[in-house]
Amino acid sequence: MKIHSTLGRLAVLSSPGSENWYHWLLQVLPRLIILKASHIQFDRIYINNLQFDWQKKALDIFLQQLDIPQDKLLIINGDCVIQAETLIVPSVPFIPSKGMPFPMWLKAALRRFFNATETATTSPKMLYISRKNASSRRIKNEDALTKQLKDLGFEIVFLENLTPQQQAQLFHNARLVVGPHGSGFANLVFSKPGMKLIEIDHGATPPRDLFKRLSEMLGIDYMAHHVGHVEEEAMDDDITLEIDKLIPIIKRHIDL
Repeated sequence: MKIHSTLGRLAVLSSPGSENWYHWLLQVLPRLIILKASHIQFDRIYINNLQFDWQKKALDIFLQQLDIPQDKLLIINGDCVIQAETLIVPSVPFIPSKGMPFPMWLKAALRRFFNATETATTSPKMLYISRKNASSRRIKNEDALTKQLKDLGFEIVFLENLTPQQQAQLFHNARLVVGPHGSGFANLVFSKPGMKLIEIDHGATPPRDLFKRLSEMLGIDYMAHHVGHVEEEAMDDDITLEIDKLIPIIKRHIDL
């Protein structure tokens, strides 16, 4: 195991789940804002599990907006031991499972950093967020679903192919979003109040309600469409939809 020794003041942003867009956007990167606002001096910033292009692009945006030099980063992928004279550990600003309200300063900062603004009227207003390329919670009969959604005017979106700014713009300008449960719904923070979300998920006891609670905090009109009933260990299994039951629900939300 590699040992890193730094003789100075080390700010720590290491956090479980940093390879997930939800945790990265709402729980890891915001700690840079807290660190900068504290005016506490630091020599390096420790970040782990920097693997994906979307992580790097979002991190670059934060560093630029906060005027933090790239050479301040200490990026470690893999197991290691790090020694420092002083550790500086910014708090995690949003942990919904603990009943924390969504901090409005964070919403404002994220919108500003990612330039979530109004765009031309050609921007799609109805989005289906696909997990076709994901490793879990895919819609098995998605091709049949998206064919009907396209006829209704939906744009089929693969968030993994978009930059953070493009994701922010899409959600900011959308009025109806449909898709299976996934970290891409962290982009709800860019949506305007009154936007409608239909989240497709397995039924369970109790049901998964992370994005329901986030929607309530952000003024988003949320609806869950639960498919069947599974135990907790099967919550990440792929989903087979009864499309003829879902499409009328979507049509009603289009007409509202």
